[in-house]
Amino acid sequence: MRIINTTDDGLHEDRYPRDLAEFILPLLECEEAKTASRSRSAHGFEMPICETLKKIISCAYQASLHTDEQRPVTFRLIFGAPDAFPDQGPHGLHGFEYVDRLPFESFEPRKLSAAAAYHRSLIGLNIDHQGLGIWGIVHSGPRWLKALQGGRADVPEMPPALVLRVTGPGRIEVAVGARTIGQLSDGHIYGRSMNVFRSKWLPESYCQARSGNLALHLVARAKSDADWSDLDPDCLQILGQNLVRRMLAATRAYRHGGTIIWVQNEFSDQILADGNPYVDVKYRFAPGEHRSRLRLLMVEILNTLAQIVAHSDGKRRPVGWSDYEASTDPVLNQLDEAVFELPISRERMAQSS
Repeated sequence: MRIINTTDDGLHEDRYPRDLAEFILPLLECEEAKTASRSRSAHGFEMPICETLKKIISCAYQASLHTDEQRPVTFRLIFGAPDAFPDQGPHGLHGFEYVDRLPFESFEPRKLSAAAAYHRSLIGLNIDHQGLGIWGIVHSGPRWLKALQGGRADVPEMPPALVLRVTGPGRIEVAVGARTIGQLSDGHIYGRSMNVFRSKWLPESYCQARSGNLALHLVARAKSDADWSDLDPDCLQILGQNLVRRMLAATRAYRHGGTIIWVQNEFSDQILADGNPYVDVKYRFAPGEHRSRLRLLMVEILNTLAQIVAHSDGKRRPVGWSDYEASTDPVLNQLDEAVFELPISRERMAQSS
């Protein structure tokens, strides 16, 4: 991760956006080349030149410093032509074009931020004979947040367009579609961040817990007379990671901060023992089956999914995460809701990843 400090004295107030634009432009060009080589959908989403990019970031930065009736100004911008957003059905992106274009000045995103809610819509920008302007609103719906918050959902695919996400005063994330490539926060410019869920060490740390859940699934499968599909080895891992994302999202939503501690099952009794000099657990759950409810629900999801897929196409193909996301089975829906609405407890967290 590269960090650039731009807090030197005597700098012009637009130095932050200018530094971010110059830092991000090579990364945008690299992403554009990758997109063009593997997709034809980049038409209408060409990347802006450096000066245009500087103006976009500068206006977004200035708008972020304002408030709207004492509320922080947060919004998303997308750079693309209006005709690049055709009707994509109920789950895609929908472009709503204004009759009259609006000038792209810092006060316009501030005024539009209430109508173009951050989690549901993006402000559409492009360049025509009048220059850089706001042509309308692109409605995305809130499903895109599922990729960050965890859970299964039909997340709409983002086009390979320049997207700016303004999340607070002086806080700007620059992305190509859904892929973040740089950000400005607290006077520092950051490059791509590491996704810990794609690391090797995290899944390996919870290999024992997953093996225990898989063993319970195999026992249930052996006792059944029905035909079950095999499991994709990554299915249980992805399910656990989505549960962790839901925990993190719930903690952030309270805006009080928090720390989540994972411990191996063999150390759980020591952690909860009276007189532990390192961790004092104030609210402890009484022993019982409810403390293993998450494990049982996750195993039941695997069992149900293996039976559904086997019966749906008559083939014993491996069951993957995509099957879980696409399923509309009512039993699986109830299990999914039960898993992702559980309160956070120490044993549930220890078995989730």
